Amino acid sequence: MRTVGCRGTTLIELLVVLFLIALISGLVGPPVAARLDKLSLQNTASSLASELRKAQASARTKQSAVFMNYDNQEFRFFRQSEEIGSFKLPASISVVGSVGTYVFLPSGQIVAPAPIDLKNERGRIMRLKASTLDGIVVTSGDQG
Repeated sequence: MRTVGCRGTTLIELLVVLFLIALISGLVGPPVAARLDKLSLQNTASSLASELRKAQASARTKQSAVFMNYDNQEFRFFRQSEEIGSFKLPASISVVGSVGTYVFLPSGQIVAPAPIDLKNERGRIMRLKASTLDGIVVTSGDQG
């Protein structure tokens, strides 16, 4: 039994709805993806800064210097010859330039040869800077 005036959806109506969904996704998608990409970089920079603070605290509590080296997308922390921790960067984030050996002294001072610049795939840069007065500071390069 059919109801009068009831009909199904036509192919044209379906295509119009799909076109509108694609259009809205095309307009909204890139800004959302860029925001997520920036958020990932900020999260990585904050996590690395936290690891640097942890190394600084460890040097103070154990009264023994902690050294940090960077190699192959990974930061490694050492006390004498023993590895005491590591931090691996996500595949989408890289280090710009070279990172020298950081030394965290028992006095709380940090000997840092240069800031650490982290860069994502879109070219945005976050800088981690260590200084005796300010501690570990994360700033945005906002290039991209």
